[in-house]
Amino acid sequence: MKSKKLLLFAVAFAVITLPAAAQLGPWGLPWGTYAFTGSASCLASSGFDDTLTATGSTSVSSFTSTGTFTFNACGWKTVTGSGTAKFTNVGYSIDGSGSGFSQALTLPFTYTVGKDGALTVVPGTLSAIYITGPHPGYTFTKVGLAPFTGQIALNGSIVLTGSAPAVETAFSSSGVVIDYEICHRTRTLVPVLP
Repeated sequence: MKSKKLLLFAVAFAVITLPAAAQLGPWGLPWGTYAFTGSASCLASSGFDDTLTATGSTSVSSFTSTGTFTFNACGWKTVTGSGTAKFTNVGYSIDGSGSGFSQALTLPFTYTVGKDGALTVVPGTLSAIYITGPHPGYTFTKVGLAPFTGQIALNGSIVLTGSAPAVETAFSSSGVVIDYEICHRTRTLVPVLP
């Protein structure tokens, strides 16, 4: 009788823990589709020095979004389970020029997961297009985004934040530098599809 109770407990324990483990995918890496939300605060300038102090103009311009601005984002991240992924989202912003706008963004990234569920995300090149605001249809790319660090919860949810300030460079579709930015971003991701 004792061995039957022990076997029943082992089966019940496996069934309870399986959903959490399933969110981590092969090699302990997350996989599937995640809904996410987040925000960013940025300082844009025509230049920064080695101490991350703006050296150029930070005057407000609705076209380059120089000065300070905030950004709220929501969308989907698709994670392959092999250490690569991309996200697509729509973001909404109000900048210092007194205008608001929305953008559609795509960003490929790589990631690594520690044995404790610690997560490091290294962004690639961000591609964006303005949907609304003063310049609908305008496209740009951005490089140099700071890595994110965070944690994967037992239920598969993920919390991320920028790991350290970095100077990002925004380019027009013709390759001309638009501005340089330092941004701090946070993201919360919830698994929605395997």
